[in-house]
Amino acid sequence: MEAHSLAHRHVDSYARLVRRIHSVVHSRLAQAEHQAVIRREPDEAQEDWDRLIDEIRGAEMVRITPRPDGSLHLAWFVSLDT
Repeated sequence: MEAHSLAHRHVDSYARLVRRIHSVVHSRLAQAEHQAVIRREPDEAQEDWDRLIDEIRGAEMVRITPRPDGSLHLAWFVSLDT
């Protein structure tokens, strides 16, 4: 039961991280400028953060640039072809 509880907390922590970053990336300003700055919060697991960044790196037309303060600048490019 303990292993199940730990696994459930890990899934919850990752889901919270994804929701938080999703709200940053989908803000009006980020969407208008096709860019956002994200950072890991102290209470977020490094493992969750690494997983999310790996997933973002796998997205086409997204550039990730590390910043001196440890945050990441995301920029994405929208194709005008329909």
